Amino acid sequence: MTNVLVCVKRVPDVAGEVLLTPDGQGIDARFVGFTVSAHESCAVELAVRIAAAGGGTATVLTLGPAEAV
Repeated sequence: MTNVLVCVKRVPDVAGEVLLTPDGQGIDARFVGFTVSAHESCAVELAVRIAAAGGGTATVLTLGPAEAV
C-alpha cells in the first residue's frame, strides 16, 4: 500500500490584477483569484497515479486561512 502526501500552496492567479495592500506587506485579493501552480497540479496528478498503482491514498495538504482550502 502506497500512501502519498502532497503539500500545495495557493498563489495569486497571474491572469488577474495583482495589487499590494496599503502597507505593501500583502496582496489585496479583491481583484485577483487564487490557484495552485502548474508544478503542484502535476504533483497532485502524479500522487494520485502512484497511490492508485500501489493501492493506497493520495492526500493534499495546505496551510493558511479557510479560503486556502
